[in-house]
Amino acid sequence: MRVFLLLTLVLLVNPIASMAELNGDAHARFDQLQRALDGDQEAIEALSAEPEERAFFHFVRGAALARLEQTDGAAEAFQRAIRLGDDLAILALAEMLKGAGRHIDAFAWAQVWVQSHFSLPDIQQGKANRDPGMAMLRELLQLLDDEAIEEAERHAGQVLNDWLPEFEMQPTSCIQPSLICPSWSVSHRRPPRYPNEMGARGDEGWTRHALLIDESGRVAEILTVHATHAAAGRNAERALRRWRFESSADRPEPTLFQQTVLFSMR
Repeated sequence: MRVFLLLTLVLLVNPIASMAELNGDAHARFDQLQRALDGDQEAIEALSAEPEERAFFHFVRGAALARLEQTDGAAEAFQRAIRLGDDLAILALAEMLKGAGRHIDAFAWAQVWVQSHFSLPDIQQGKANRDPGMAMLRELLQLLDDEAIEEAERHAGQVLNDWLPEFEMQPTSCIQPSLICPSWSVSHRRPPRYPNEMGARGDEGWTRHALLIDESGRVAEILTVHATHAAAGRNAERALRRWRFESSADRPEPTLFQQTVLFSMR
């Protein structure tokens, strides 16, 4: 059994204080994300006010609003992240809509995920069977009657037409402060343990984290923004705490990284 890790480093800017005050303060930026995910409305609103839009930035806002069960606001934030090239926001949006009982909308976005990641022959050959999006589609089919399934299929077609032509993956980079980022790189990675409870059910999943890296290249703080399974989140955090980073700068300064971990049995 192998665990595939996807390293996704995306830009994030927008402190609650001014840009000048937080330009080089990774600790303050990390604190902003923490407060947003803890439900601080001022921090959440600040994430939507940043004039220079970044995908991860809106993903965090969507995750924060989803935790507050503000479904419409979270959906808008996730969709902004998707338009900026964050494909995992598609899965997060579908998961949230499913949890909110909006099964037809969830079905449509799960379809967007599956059809943007697998070809029809791949699906027919079963290559998507363990994929989280495909698993969600199967669950939703059990919850919908025939009439609702037809409506869900029509809605999925509309969403696919509206979104897939625009979708592009965004180039990756580390989070603010941008002047510090070029000097940093990952020097040691440790894969997380595949959770026993996920393996027993054949589940696949993913987690997303913000990492605060100190001057020595160690992971000082971890913030789990999203986890499809609680055990996946815990195992990813344990592994990420052992990661090491190195900087070519004479005087390295703390910085932030965004890390996505995919748990796959393929």
